[in-house]
Amino acid sequence: MYKIPIISANVIKQKRAARLIHIAVAILLIGNAYGAFKSTPNPDLIFIVAQIAISIMIFTKVVTGDRLYENPILSHNLFRTGEIFCLIYAAYYFSNNLHNNLMSLLTLVGACGLGYLVFSEQKIFKKQWIRIDEKSIQMPIGDGGKKIDWNDIDNIRIRNDYVSINTKQNRFIQYETNHIYDDNMLDEMNAWCFRHLPAEKDLSKAY
Repeated sequence: MYKIPIISANVIKQKRAARLIHIAVAILLIGNAYGAFKSTPNPDLIFIVAQIAISIMIFTKVVTGDRLYENPILSHNLFRTGEIFCLIYAAYYFSNNLHNNLMSLLTLVGACGLGYLVFSEQKIFKKQWIRIDEKSIQMPIGDGGKKIDWNDIDNIRIRNDYVSINTKQNRFIQYETNHIYDDNMLDEMNAWCFRHLPAEKDLSKAY
């Protein structure tokens, strides 16, 4: 079996969406701080500073991406967890200090939504692979992890920049690769795949 690391276009879009959610949460936290500052003559400075500090950290992560973190999944989860606790803290503050139950409820709903994202976003930060074995080619998790049987494949080509797959349903699937193979390894993988194409197997049976 061969495992080829790839860069999935869907995963790139999902990561961008995750960053946009980070930005939205940071803006919300700043809004919470501003609302708390304007609502009472003696605002809770601890609450305000905490909301602003976390929002600044979130903006920093969005700007730097994953470059500063060895484990992108762990760093992403830590930031999401921090955002959730800030929203829960804000919900408590709105309910007990400002007596704004509607704002408290909406903030809790936001925290619950982020809690769901912690689980649903796990796959987009994992390494993406195409897995090739004797029976099928498995697509990356970010694209559903579906398998394509060899009988449904017309051609496949593995290069150091792209993996290209043509199916009998006239689908053209292409992924950008995330690894550099030497020429011998590329020749070996392409020859192995070529032997498993339906046309080649039918030809070998004829002889």
